[in-house]
Amino acid sequence: KDDIRYYLNGVFLQSVGGEIRIVGTDGHRLIASRFVPPKEERIPAWAEAGIILPRNDLAQALPILARNGIMSQYDHSEPSVVIEYAPSFEAPAVTLRSVNGFASFKLIPVDGKFPDYARVLDQSGAVLAGGEGEVMESAAIDTRFIKGAADVATRLGAKAIHSFVGKPDQVSVFTFDGAPDTVLIIMPMRTGEAVSDGVVKLLGAGSINASVAALRAHATRTTKLLESSKDKQEIEQAERKLDALNERIDRLLAVASNAPKQLTQQTA
Repeated sequence: KDDIRYYLNGVFLQSVGGEIRIVGTDGHRLIASRFVPPKEERIPAWAEAGIILPRNDLAQALPILARNGIMSQYDHSEPSVVIEYAPSFEAPAVTLRSVNGFASFKLIPVDGKFPDYARVLDQSGAVLAGGEGEVMESAAIDTRFIKGAADVATRLGAKAIHSFVGKPDQVSVFTFDGAPDTVLIIMPMRTGEAVSDGVVKLLGAGSINASVAALRAHATRTTKLLESSKDKQEIEQAERKLDALNERIDRLLAVASNAPKQLTQQTA
């Protein structure tokens, strides 16, 4: 709401590969949906470049269109909105109306360039693909945005959220049950380590042993990289990483020596 970056105060519509993309972002999180029109419907040429529909006007128009618009002749489960665009050098205009013309709203599109959301989607693909990450490292998420994800799920009628949390420098991706064409992407926060020594103590000896073993495996691979690499920058990065891994191993071993023995069901 009311971002000084005026081009973010709206919803971006664009045609990509025969479908319509609907995107909104505040610079920290991005939500994108896709809609595939019926085959007999022609996507207008102006949609390729895309338009930004102003948020405040949409907030007023959509509830009325949803309540009073007739059901789509193609899909009787959802009300339809017809979007018409009249380009003009002086004052381009967008009209939103119900299929039968019962309700109609005229909007002035936001004059600005929307961020390159496709690049964010590409980055998110790497998170979904997974891959080998560092031990006990994960992207941190602003708690307000987690609450926002739950709000999105409620609006979509989704009973469950699937979360894909990447490395510390990667985005987190959320998908929603019952809404297969929508994705929410959240930028990571800069914060402390993901797993503290206190958490490791709570999880017990098994957690400590598994973590140490995983860290040692990383250290072994990093050592082999050091021995084989001839690139100065790569060697320096590997040396810093190896020092950090060994420091973490030493800390965990110190925790293990002071960790209380967990109660078994019998001794408890």
